[in-house]
Amino acid sequence: MNHMIQWNKGFVQPTFQSLDKLSNKFGPSFYLFNRDLFIKNLNELKTNFENYYSNVTLGYSLKTNYIPAVCKAAYNNGVLAEVVSGLEYKLALKIGYTGSNIIFNGPLKEKHELYRAFNNNSLIHFDSYTEIEILKDYLKKNPDRRVQCALRCNFGIGEKSTSRFGFDVENGDAEKVYKELFALNGCSPIGIHCHFSTGHRSTESYEKRTFRLAQLAKRIFEGKDLHYVDIGGGFFGKMPQHIEELFAGNIPSFSDYGKAIGNIMHEQFPKHKVTLILEPGTAVVANTMAYVCQVYTIKQIKNKPVITLTGGKHNVRPTGTSANIPFRVIPSHKERRSLENALIGGYTCMENDVIDYAYDGSLSVGDYLIFDNMGAYNIVFKPPFIKEAPPILMLKGKEKRQTIDVIRRRETLDDIFSTFKF
Repeated sequence: MNHMIQWNKGFVQPTFQSLDKLSNKFGPSFYLFNRDLFIKNLNELKTNFENYYSNVTLGYSLKTNYIPAVCKAAYNNGVLAEVVSGLEYKLALKIGYTGSNIIFNGPLKEKHELYRAFNNNSLIHFDSYTEIEILKDYLKKNPDRRVQCALRCNFGIGEKSTSRFGFDVENGDAEKVYKELFALNGCSPIGIHCHFSTGHRSTESYEKRTFRLAQLAKRIFEGKDLHYVDIGGGFFGKMPQHIEELFAGNIPSFSDYGKAIGNIMHEQFPKHKVTLILEPGTAVVANTMAYVCQVYTIKQIKNKPVITLTGGKHNVRPTGTSANIPFRVIPSHKERRSLENALIGGYTCMENDVIDYAYDGSLSVGDYLIFDNMGAYNIVFKPPFIKEAPPILMLKGKEKRQTIDVIRRRETLDDIFSTFKF
């Protein structure tokens, strides 16, 4: 009997027996994380960019998935930590990162958080003038210190909506603030940054933002030392075909992105002395995790089959969606029920906790449902609502050498209510 958990072509392919074995030990719902695949994604992303531009550095986006085991894998493979809050900053330090290997982004950096980052020689990407005023205050009190920094820049990339983050390039604010920073004793602007959260993740979009940022950098840093250009993240990653079908248009590969962005960097900085920084999150971690739960009940309401799972929408789409959520079925050995127009819902008492509004297929109580591409945001967004968060199991190795480590145990009542007063 095969109890191995196979992970082929970027998604998990288990047997019913292997899932049943894990369910009997860890409960009827759990996440699976493939560390080896995560490391492979990091290496492949970097290599595919280096094929076109040799000077590339990665900064893993902790906000996308801050499971310590994930962050530790990035740290052990020489990837910088990209954080957007004081919470993530402290986590990066706890993982083992030194301050100089942390990029501090985000729109809300409190004074004490910035002071800590300044003291630790972290790379700061300022998002507002309030943060510049904190910098001035710090340097006035610490005239012997030097702070390396950049600005997050906001400019048009052909989108209808306007980002609320960073310094406006179009009205001259970004260049004005850079001039002020260059003249500030103890301040060392060494790079430039942008990041756009958009559904347009085409190579054309990245060509546009890379070119604009590179041109801006050359103008701002004329006669000065430009160390890096940081174009942020947001890239598509590898995914199973049934997930790809949810997106309109072509899904660029790592090589497609590397060629589009790398060629522009080569044209703008032909000696490759300027480092290209990427801040991947979803692209490298999404396909490394799957969520597993079971069919718990099947009943009939007004001629409509209704299925309840041991998992819910909070586990697979915590950001919310009204669309059917794709999954795969690993059938048990029980008698199958052929279902038409069935509603598949989660464990919560919310009417909108629906996975599929009109499922056609065969199911039976005890079947396992697998949700692919669960590595991005699902863990960090899951609210402490109604039921404890499920455990996370990490797979390492293959065949007889495969091991399974619990990298987060099932949440308990004490975990959830430890900050409350009784």
